[in-house]
Amino acid sequence: MPRFSVHQLVRHALAFAGIMVFAGCPQNKANDDGQLLEDASFGRRVFRPPPSDPVRAVPPHNIHRHGVGPYELSASLQTTLALLPNGPRVELFEAEGLFDYRLMRSDGDALLLGVGRRGGVAFISVLDPDIARTESGVGVGAGVQELIGALGALKAPPNHGRDSRIITFTALPDTRFIVEKGRVVAAVVMPPTTAEENPEPQPPGDPPVTETGPTCSASALEERRSEFVSFAKSAKFAPKSQGPTAVHFACPTSERGGALLRRGNAIGWAVVEPQSQEIRLVAQTTVPNLSFVTTLNTGAARPEIYAVSERRSLQLREVVIARLTLGGGKLTSSWNRVAFSMEAKTASWIGAQMQTADFLVEISGRPGAVAVGGIYMERDRGSLRHVVPVNRVELPVTQETPRKVSTESAGKDAGTPPRNKHDAGPRPTLPPPG
Repeated sequence: MPRFSVHQLVRHALAFAGIMVFAGCPQNKANDDGQLLEDASFGRRVFRPPPSDPVRAVPPHNIHRHGVGPYELSASLQTTLALLPNGPRVELFEAEGLFDYRLMRSDGDALLLGVGRRGGVAFISVLDPDIARTESGVGVGAGVQELIGALGALKAPPNHGRDSRIITFTALPDTRFIVEKGRVVAAVVMPPTTAEENPEPQPPGDPPVTETGPTCSASALEERRSEFVSFAKSAKFAPKSQGPTAVHFACPTSERGGALLRRGNAIGWAVVEPQSQEIRLVAQTTVPNLSFVTTLNTGAARPEIYAVSERRSLQLREVVIARLTLGGGKLTSSWNRVAFSMEAKTASWIGAQMQTADFLVEISGRPGAVAVGGIYMERDRGSLRHVVPVNRVELPVTQETPRKVSTESAGKDAGTPPRNKHDAGPRPTLPPPG
């Protein structure tokens, strides 16, 4: 048996390894130009990145006509859930006759989205200054004058009245800015709720719709607004009343018109004397817990005066709409209805307390009816928790012809009495939310 030295074994091993390497490596071929080509039998290994989450917009979002940032009105629940950065978190927010939503929160609960019964996003509420702004760079936290300087003219729909804490602008007609103590505390993007805000197009060939009735020249009093404001704050009008002051010019009794004054819970009607041109108080009244007073056209010959107030207790909160009639030097209530009602038990179902719940009401005139809507606002430990639109309801205001009562039945009950002295009619039927 032949013997091999160590050097010979090493040489054989190296030769064998070279043969194996040569046999295992692909042959590189050259083209006509002498350039090497890779062997087609070996493909390149491609390392693909793992699928990533969809790109999400980050605050501050843009407040626009159709929504806030990537969240848009009328979008489906499924589409909206896919945009939420923290995954789906849906809570039911229901109170009979007031609202019925599925709520979603985003960006640390600072953005609130509500889906109505019809399945689309019905509103988007911004509750924090750093979450969303307008294209002008203003939003929650801005002062009122700063907001006006950025967005321009205020939008005041005709035949419409609202809580003074709600302001809108022509530049963003579908956004309601909620103002407290001169600063914006929330912004709500929601679809138009009145015919004036969303007029129906007229068929081709039809003449434009024009209002009928006597011409009102109350707008001429605008140049004397500061005088009327001073009059409303003076001892000549409700010296014992304290609270916000407002002046509204209208023509409920004559073409010349006058001013509807408000100071705290006091309401007054003042005119300008033709001869002396002095302001004179004609009539006044007091409405407890008054929210605001305005005039609406509901189909009568002239606009009518409507006051919005609340009845508050630890067990019940009601929003009351009353029509005031001016005559004989007096302002008297000729009609009133309860528009919204919340009991303490109902409030507990949605985790609210009666002391922290608030209604910001909006009303508009319809032929024979008053449409009532608004925004429900609630706080938790001083911070806004819910800013949610309320279901709209229409209250009929057509006057009924007095029923004749015979002498035989005069001493008998002629019908079911009203629930109390402030509410002379049945509770309204409330439509589903948007």
